[in-house]
Amino acid sequence: MSLDFLNLGRVDPWIIVKIPVVILLALYVVFAFVVVRQTRIMTNTLEIGLEVPIKILSYLHFLFALFLFLFALTVL
Repeated sequence: MSLDFLNLGRVDPWIIVKIPVVILLALYVVFAFVVVRQTRIMTNTLEIGLEVPIKILSYLHFLFALFLFLFALTVL
């Protein structure tokens, strides 16, 4: 019995790379969101004078992760 009707021989080999990359980038966006949340909690708890730059850096990190994820979705 032949399994030619499933067309398993013509699977794009790059799909094996693309799907894990997109999944890992999605997890990275979640991580960046958690960093923003933890930064907000930390700056509310501690007052050391660097709250604004730390918050800006965490938001930039999140925006970069989100941009990277959206870019990967369009390119891949």
